[in-house]
Amino acid sequence: MSVRWAVRGRTRVRWGCTLLSALMLAVVRSPASTQAASWSPAPSLSTARAAHTATLLANGKVLVAGGGTGPFAATASAELYDPASSTWSPAASMTTARYLHAATTLRDGRVLVIGGSGDGSGWDASTESYDPASDTWTSTASRLGLPSAAHATTSLADGRVLVTGGVSDADPDATVELYDAVSGAWSSAERMTNGRDGHTATLLAGGDVLVTGGFTGGPTGWVLTASAELFTPPGCRDRTERWRGRPHHTAGRRTGVVADTANPSQGDAP
Repeated sequence: MSVRWAVRGRTRVRWGCTLLSALMLAVVRSPASTQAASWSPAPSLSTARAAHTATLLANGKVLVAGGGTGPFAATASAELYDPASSTWSPAASMTTARYLHAATTLRDGRVLVIGGSGDGSGWDASTESYDPASDTWTSTASRLGLPSAAHATTSLADGRVLVTGGVSDADPDATVELYDAVSGAWSSAERMTNGRDGHTATLLAGGDVLVTGGFTGGPTGWVLTASAELFTPPGCRDRTERWRGRPHHTAGRRTGVVADTANPSQGDAP
């Protein structure tokens, strides 16, 4: 897999001082106020990691889960940041080590972690959920229909989770799946117009989901895309499920974040 990445001229994981700092420095941006915006140091993570996820919990804490710790090496460890005391504390480890995964908050307060890669040799279709009340992880019985990494997740207005794109096998994929937290089942949805990974997917006020940018496939390999498209979930404003193209960005870009923007949950995608 690493050879194929090199042939395509794309380094998905850049290890070393540019990505994993021995200082593991974190910073906090001061909230909006009458004073000028500023940054200040925050306590460091206990484990240096990249391509992990960070999810805001209902209790105000931030769950950091998984990530890469070296070339094609993933961790299952997790940590909790408490803004009230400005401290990090260990959380229970995931059942599966992974990076380039996605995480999103469910309506009941649990965090759903989806896909990713464990050792760089392939992609993972497994999913698991974290219960903040008991500090436990539970593997879900159902799995993604297609193993994937660097995908985007979005919590829809009806409580379901939309998973779009990602890299599967060796190419950006257009696959779309829906997770029903009540039944715990996955179902397929209409494919995107373009396969893409490293993109963003944002829930809009009207219920549509806006997907922007990322990498897409091309005759010479993976290329940055400026394209965007809208997804209308089933039942949204009494319309049928469908994707609609939108005007391009002014410049192609890779987001660097796999995010659930409906909930404050992000995962870095180097």
